[in-house]
This record gives sequence, structure tokens and C-alpha cells, in this order.
Amino acid sequence: MVVEHGSRVKIAFTATYPDGERFDTSSREVAAEHGVDADKRFRPVVLEIGAEPGIESL
Repeated sequence: MVVEHGSRVKIAFTATYPDGERFDTSSREVAAEHGVDADKRFRPVVLEIGAEPGIESL
């Protein structure tokens, strides 16, 4: 599958602070293993390529 402008994609993720501490994830298993808040819905992020807002790296 080619990802082009306007394509919708699902992204499974685990977000960490610079020190490596995990603070968010789309995986219930990762959350349980690392003590991430379990009071949330675990699901991938759905983004449209080229749409605003997007994900920005720091």
C-alpha cells in the first residue's frame, strides 16, 4: 500500500519522556507492564496524511 497525501493511517504507539519513562501507549499490554494509566481506551491513533493537526517531533 502506498501512503499518499489524504491517506488515512492507523499508528500504534508508545510515548516516552527523554529519560525513557513511558507516559502513554496504544497497547494495553505495554501499559500494564510499565504502569501507564489503565483508565483509558487503548487504540491506535488514526491520522490523515497531510491534514492538520499532525504529529510533530520535538
